[in-house]
Amino acid sequence: MTTLSYMLLLFVTLDIFQTVSLGKSGVTTNVTCSLKSNIIRWDWTPRFPMCSETMGSNIKIFDVAKGKVALKRFVHRLKLLENSTLQIKHPFSSDSGLFTCVSHNGETSKTEIQIEPGCKNNVLLEKHSASHSLTLKCSLCKTTPIYELNRFEWKLNNTPATNIKGVSVSMNGDILEIHSTQKVSPGKWICIFSLNTLWFAEYCMDEDKEDKEIDTDNRIGGLQVLQIVGIILLAIILVLAVIVIAFLYNKFAVRKGETYQLTKDDNAEIAIIQSDASRTDPMLEAPSELNYMTIMFSENQATAVALGRPNVYASLKVK
Repeated sequence: MTTLSYMLLLFVTLDIFQTVSLGKSGVTTNVTCSLKSNIIRWDWTPRFPMCSETMGSNIKIFDVAKGKVALKRFVHRLKLLENSTLQIKHPFSSDSGLFTCVSHNGETSKTEIQIEPGCKNNVLLEKHSASHSLTLKCSLCKTTPIYELNRFEWKLNNTPATNIKGVSVSMNGDILEIHSTQKVSPGKWICIFSLNTLWFAEYCMDEDKEDKEIDTDNRIGGLQVLQIVGIILLAIILVLAVIVIAFLYNKFAVRKGETYQLTKDDNAEIAIIQSDASRTDPMLEAPSELNYMTIMFSENQATAVALGRPNVYASLKVK
Protein backbone atom coordinates (compact mmCIF):
# COMPACT_ATOMS: atom_id res chain seq x y z
CA MET A 1 0.00 0.00 0.00
CA THR A 2 2.81 2.40 0.87
CA THR A 3 4.61 1.69 -2.40
CA LEU A 4 1.38 2.18 -4.38
CA SER A 5 0.70 5.49 -2.65
CA TYR A 6 4.20 6.71 -3.41
CA MET A 7 3.92 5.73 -7.07
CA LEU A 8 0.57 7.46 -7.46
CA LEU A 9 1.84 10.62 -5.76
CA LEU A 10 4.98 10.59 -7.90
CA PHE A 11 2.88 10.19 -11.04
CA VAL A 12 0.62 13.10 -10.11
CA THR A 13 3.58 15.33 -9.29
CA LEU A 14 5.60 14.56 -12.43
CA ASP A 15 2.55 14.86 -14.63
CA ILE A 16 1.81 18.48 -13.73
CA PHE A 17 5.11 20.00 -12.61
CA GLN A 18 7.23 22.08 -14.93
CA THR A 19 9.39 25.18 -14.67
CA VAL A 20 8.27 28.47 -16.22
CA SER A 21 10.89 30.91 -17.47
CA LEU A 22 10.75 34.22 -19.33
CA GLY A 23 13.20 35.42 -21.95
CA LYS A 24 13.65 38.41 -24.27
CA SER A 25 13.84 38.53 -28.03
CA GLY A 26 17.47 38.78 -29.11
CA VAL A 27 18.81 38.03 -25.61
CA THR A 28 20.53 34.66 -25.13
CA THR A 29 18.39 32.37 -22.99
CA ASN A 30 19.51 29.28 -21.06
CA VAL A 31 17.23 26.31 -20.42
CA THR A 32 18.27 24.20 -17.43
CA CYS A 33 17.77 20.47 -16.98
CA SER A 34 17.13 19.11 -13.47
CA LEU A 35 17.94 15.48 -14.28
CA LYS A 36 20.87 13.87 -12.48
CA SER A 37 21.54 11.18 -15.06
CA ASN A 38 23.07 11.77 -18.47
CA ILE A 39 20.63 13.09 -21.06
CA ILE A 40 20.41 11.89 -24.65
CA ARG A 41 18.42 14.68 -26.30
CA TRP A 42 16.41 17.88 -26.03
CA ASP A 43 12.82 18.04 -27.33
CA TRP A 44 10.67 21.07 -28.13
CA THR A 45 6.91 21.60 -28.35
CA PRO A 46 6.20 25.02 -29.94
CA ARG A 47 3.72 27.24 -28.20
CA PHE A 48 2.88 28.94 -31.49
CA PRO A 49 2.85 26.22 -34.19
CA MET A 50 1.49 28.56 -36.87
CA CYS A 51 3.95 31.30 -36.04
CA SER A 52 6.94 28.97 -35.86
CA GLU A 53 5.76 27.04 -38.94
CA THR A 54 6.53 23.86 -37.00
CA MET A 55 3.74 21.46 -36.18
CA GLY A 56 3.81 18.61 -33.69
CA SER A 57 4.98 17.99 -30.14
CA ASN A 58 8.17 16.67 -28.53
CA ILE A 59 10.20 17.46 -31.65
CA LYS A 60 13.86 16.52 -31.25
CA ILE A 61 15.96 19.66 -31.60
CA PHE A 62 19.33 18.58 -30.18
CA ASP A 63 21.05 15.18 -30.28
CA VAL A 64 23.44 15.04 -27.33
CA ALA A 65 25.28 11.92 -28.52
CA LYS A 66 26.10 13.51 -31.89
CA GLY A 67 26.36 17.01 -30.49
CA LYS A 68 24.27 18.33 -33.36
CA VAL A 69 21.17 20.44 -33.80
CA ALA A 70 18.35 18.25 -35.11
CA LEU A 71 15.93 20.98 -36.33
CA LYS A 72 16.72 23.45 -39.09
CA ARG A 73 15.23 26.54 -37.42
CA PHE A 74 17.67 26.16 -34.50
CA VAL A 75 20.82 25.61 -36.57
CA HIS A 76 23.73 27.74 -35.26
CA ARG A 77 21.52 28.91 -32.39
CA LEU A 78 21.73 26.02 -29.91
CA LYS A 79 24.63 25.06 -27.69
CA LEU A 80 24.90 22.48 -24.90
CA LEU A 81 26.61 23.84 -21.79
CA GLU A 82 27.71 22.17 -18.56
CA ASN A 83 25.10 20.45 -16.39
CA SER A 84 23.10 19.66 -19.55
CA THR A 85 21.99 23.29 -19.89
CA LEU A 86 20.71 24.23 -23.36
CA GLN A 87 21.61 27.70 -24.61
CA ILE A 88 19.38 29.45 -27.14
CA LYS A 89 21.09 32.25 -29.04
CA HIS A 90 19.18 35.13 -30.63
CA PRO A 91 15.77 33.78 -29.58
CA PHE A 92 12.62 34.73 -31.49
CA SER A 93 9.11 35.05 -30.15
CA SER A 94 8.26 31.93 -32.15
CA ASP A 95 10.88 29.96 -30.17
CA SER A 96 8.51 30.01 -27.20
CA GLY A 97 7.35 26.62 -26.05
CA LEU A 98 8.02 23.59 -23.89
CA PHE A 99 11.64 22.41 -23.78
CA THR A 100 12.21 18.88 -22.47
CA CYS A 101 15.48 17.14 -21.67
CA VAL A 102 15.32 13.34 -21.83
CA SER A 103 17.69 10.95 -20.05
CA HIS A 104 18.83 7.51 -21.25
CA ASN A 105 16.35 5.80 -18.91
CA GLY A 106 13.35 7.86 -20.07
CA GLU A 107 13.22 10.47 -17.30
CA THR A 108 12.27 13.99 -18.38
CA SER A 109 12.59 17.53 -17.12
CA LYS A 110 10.30 20.16 -18.64
CA THR A 111 10.78 23.91 -18.86
CA GLU A 112 8.33 26.28 -20.50
CA ILE A 113 10.01 29.27 -22.13
CA GLN A 114 8.14 32.41 -23.14
CA ILE A 115 10.18 34.80 -25.27
CA GLU A 116 8.89 38.30 -24.65
CA PRO A 117 9.16 41.08 -27.24
CA GLY A 118 12.45 42.96 -27.14
CA CYS A 119 15.20 44.35 -29.31
CA LYS A 120 15.87 42.01 -32.20
CA ASN A 121 17.70 42.86 -35.47
CA ASN A 122 17.94 46.48 -34.30
CA VAL A 123 14.14 46.71 -33.97
CA LEU A 124 12.53 47.18 -30.57
CA LEU A 125 8.99 45.83 -30.37
CA GLU A 126 6.72 46.84 -27.51
CA LYS A 127 3.18 45.77 -26.77
CA HIS A 128 0.28 47.17 -24.80
CA SER A 129 -2.83 45.06 -24.31
CA ALA A 130 -6.24 45.96 -22.89
CA SER A 131 -9.19 43.61 -22.76
CA HIS A 132 -9.45 42.14 -26.29
CA SER A 133 -7.44 44.87 -28.04
CA LEU A 134 -3.71 44.93 -28.63
CA THR A 135 -1.28 47.68 -29.59
CA LEU A 136 2.18 46.93 -31.02
CA LYS A 137 4.84 49.59 -31.46
CA CYS A 138 8.16 49.35 -33.29
CA SER A 139 11.21 51.59 -33.13
CA LEU A 140 14.90 51.30 -33.91
CA CYS A 141 17.17 50.18 -31.06
CA LYS A 142 19.93 52.36 -32.47
CA THR A 143 19.42 55.24 -34.90
CA THR A 144 21.87 56.81 -37.33
CA PRO A 145 21.67 60.02 -39.36
CA ILE A 146 20.82 57.89 -42.38
CA TYR A 147 17.81 56.34 -40.66
CA GLU A 148 16.31 59.17 -38.67
CA LEU A 149 12.71 58.43 -39.61
CA ASN A 150 11.02 55.37 -38.20
CA ARG A 151 9.11 54.01 -41.14
CA PHE A 152 7.81 50.48 -40.81
CA GLU A 153 5.61 47.98 -42.56
CA TRP A 154 3.48 45.32 -40.87
CA LYS A 155 2.56 41.87 -42.11
CA LEU A 156 0.54 38.98 -40.74
CA ASN A 157 1.68 35.65 -42.17
CA ASN A 158 3.10 37.54 -45.18
CA THR A 159 -0.17 39.44 -45.72
CA PRO A 160 0.08 43.27 -45.47
CA ALA A 161 -1.64 44.42 -42.29
CA THR A 162 -3.36 47.24 -44.20
CA ASN A 163 -5.45 44.58 -45.96
CA ILE A 164 -6.72 43.04 -42.72
CA LYS A 165 -10.03 44.14 -41.24
CA GLY A 166 -10.04 45.22 -37.61
CA VAL A 167 -6.44 46.47 -37.82
CA SER A 168 -5.21 50.05 -38.10
CA VAL A 169 -1.68 51.27 -38.75
CA SER A 170 -0.26 54.71 -37.95
CA MET A 171 0.95 57.10 -40.67
CA ASN A 172 4.60 56.05 -40.55
CA GLY A 173 3.76 52.47 -39.64
CA ASP A 174 5.41 52.38 -36.23
CA ILE A 175 2.15 51.65 -34.38
CA LEU A 176 -0.25 48.84 -35.17
CA GLU A 177 -3.52 48.48 -33.32
CA ILE A 178 -5.60 45.31 -33.32
CA HIS A 179 -9.06 46.39 -32.25
CA SER A 180 -10.31 42.90 -31.45
CA THR A 181 -8.00 39.92 -31.08
CA GLN A 182 -11.11 37.70 -31.27
CA LYS A 183 -11.67 38.65 -34.92
CA VAL A 184 -8.09 38.66 -36.18
CA SER A 185 -6.36 35.51 -37.43
CA PRO A 186 -3.50 34.30 -35.25
CA GLY A 187 0.02 33.78 -36.47
CA LYS A 188 3.20 35.79 -36.96
CA TRP A 189 3.05 39.57 -36.94
CA ILE A 190 6.21 41.08 -38.47
CA CYS A 191 7.36 44.66 -38.12
CA ILE A 192 9.85 45.50 -40.92
CA PHE A 193 11.94 48.65 -41.18
CA SER A 194 11.17 50.06 -44.62
CA LEU A 195 14.67 51.32 -45.44
CA ASN A 196 16.42 48.11 -44.37
CA THR A 197 14.38 44.91 -44.57
CA LEU A 198 17.03 43.02 -42.59
CA TRP A 199 15.84 44.94 -39.56
CA PHE A 200 12.62 43.39 -38.33
CA ALA A 201 10.90 42.00 -35.24
CA GLU A 202 8.15 39.42 -34.82
CA TYR A 203 5.26 38.90 -32.48
CA CYS A 204 3.24 35.67 -32.17
CA MET A 205 -0.40 35.26 -31.27
CA ASP A 206 -2.07 32.11 -29.98
CA GLU A 207 -4.21 29.94 -32.21
CA ASP A 208 -7.25 30.61 -30.02
CA LYS A 209 -7.12 34.21 -31.32
CA GLU A 210 -6.37 35.67 -27.91
CA ASP A 211 -3.20 37.38 -26.81
CA LYS A 212 -2.01 35.45 -23.76
CA GLU A 213 0.99 36.04 -21.59
CA ILE A 214 2.59 33.70 -19.12
CA ASP A 215 2.07 35.10 -15.66
CA THR A 216 4.68 33.23 -13.63
CA ASP A 217 2.91 33.71 -10.31
CA ASN A 218 -0.48 32.69 -11.66
CA ARG A 219 0.98 29.74 -13.58
CA ILE A 220 2.82 28.43 -10.55
CA GLY A 221 -0.30 29.01 -8.48
CA GLY A 222 -2.25 26.98 -11.02
CA LEU A 223 0.27 24.18 -10.77
CA GLN A 224 -0.05 24.22 -6.99
CA VAL A 225 -3.84 24.00 -7.30
CA LEU A 226 -3.46 20.99 -9.59
CA GLN A 227 -1.08 19.40 -7.12
CA ILE A 228 -3.58 19.94 -4.28
CA VAL A 229 -6.38 18.46 -6.37
CA GLY A 230 -4.15 15.49 -7.23
CA ILE A 231 -3.31 14.92 -3.57
CA ILE A 232 -7.01 15.11 -2.61
CA LEU A 233 -7.91 12.58 -5.30
CA LEU A 234 -5.08 10.36 -4.13
CA ALA A 235 -6.33 10.58 -0.53
CA ILE A 236 -9.86 9.64 -1.64
CA ILE A 237 -8.48 6.65 -3.55
CA LEU A 238 -6.49 5.51 -0.52
CA VAL A 239 -9.50 5.85 1.80
CA LEU A 240 -11.65 3.83 -0.57
CA ALA A 241 -8.88 1.23 -0.85
CA VAL A 242 -8.70 0.91 2.95
CA ILE A 243 -12.49 0.52 3.18
CA VAL A 244 -12.53 -2.18 0.50
CA ILE A 245 -9.63 -4.04 2.09
CA ALA A 246 -11.29 -3.88 5.53
CA PHE A 247 -14.57 -5.16 4.06
CA LEU A 248 -12.87 -8.03 2.24
CA TYR A 249 -10.82 -8.91 5.32
CA ASN A 250 -13.92 -8.98 7.53
CA LYS A 251 -15.81 -11.09 5.00
CA PHE A 252 -12.89 -13.50 4.74
CA ALA A 253 -12.65 -13.78 8.53
CA VAL A 254 -16.35 -14.61 8.79
CA ARG A 255 -16.13 -17.23 6.08
CA LYS A 256 -13.08 -18.73 7.69
CA GLY A 257 -14.96 -19.05 11.00
CA GLU A 258 -17.85 -20.75 9.20
CA THR A 259 -15.62 -23.27 7.47
CA TYR A 260 -16.21 -26.82 8.50
CA GLN A 261 -13.03 -28.02 10.16
CA LEU A 262 -12.30 -31.40 11.61
CA THR A 263 -9.19 -32.70 13.26
CA LYS A 264 -9.24 -36.45 13.00
CA ASP A 265 -8.33 -38.38 16.15
CA ASP A 266 -7.77 -42.14 16.32
CA ASN A 267 -9.55 -42.30 19.70
CA ALA A 268 -12.76 -40.58 18.57
CA GLU A 269 -15.64 -41.39 16.32
CA ILE A 270 -18.06 -38.84 14.90
CA ALA A 271 -21.50 -39.66 13.63
CA ILE A 272 -23.40 -37.02 11.68
CA ILE A 273 -27.03 -37.86 11.05
CA GLN A 274 -29.18 -36.05 8.50
CA SER A 275 -32.62 -35.31 9.95
CA ASP A 276 -35.83 -33.87 8.68
CA ALA A 277 -37.81 -31.14 10.43
CA SER A 278 -40.30 -33.60 11.99
CA ARG A 279 -37.76 -35.18 14.28
CA THR A 280 -37.36 -33.84 17.78
CA ASP A 281 -34.43 -33.41 20.04
CA PRO A 282 -34.57 -36.16 22.69
CA MET A 283 -33.28 -33.75 25.31
CA LEU A 284 -35.60 -30.85 24.52
CA GLU A 285 -38.61 -32.84 23.18
CA ALA A 286 -39.11 -30.12 20.62
CA PRO A 287 -37.95 -29.49 17.09
CA SER A 288 -34.33 -28.67 17.24
CA GLU A 289 -33.35 -25.06 16.66
CA LEU A 290 -29.81 -26.17 16.06
CA ASN A 291 -29.26 -25.42 12.41
CA TYR A 292 -25.51 -25.88 12.20
CA MET A 293 -23.00 -28.14 13.87
CA THR A 294 -19.22 -28.19 13.58
CA ILE A 295 -17.14 -30.28 15.92
CA MET A 296 -13.48 -29.43 16.35
CA PHE A 297 -11.32 -31.49 18.59
CA SER A 298 -7.76 -32.37 19.20
CA GLU A 299 -5.91 -34.37 21.84
CA ASN A 300 -9.10 -35.76 23.49
CA GLN A 301 -10.69 -32.27 23.66
CA ALA A 302 -13.95 -31.49 21.91
CA THR A 303 -15.47 -28.09 21.17
CA ALA A 304 -18.92 -27.67 19.68
CA VAL A 305 -19.66 -24.65 17.48
CA ALA A 306 -22.99 -23.90 15.90
CA LEU A 307 -22.05 -24.30 12.25
CA GLY A 308 -22.76 -26.60 9.33
CA ARG A 309 -25.81 -27.56 7.33
CA PRO A 310 -29.47 -27.01 8.35
CA ASN A 311 -31.33 -29.58 10.47
CA VAL A 312 -28.33 -31.68 11.39
CA TYR A 313 -28.02 -33.79 14.51
CA ALA A 314 -24.61 -34.87 15.66
CA SER A 315 -23.45 -37.22 18.35
CA LEU A 316 -19.98 -37.76 19.64
CA LYS A 317 -18.73 -41.04 20.99
CA VAL A 318 -15.31 -40.97 22.61
CA LYS A 319 -13.52 -44.28 23.10
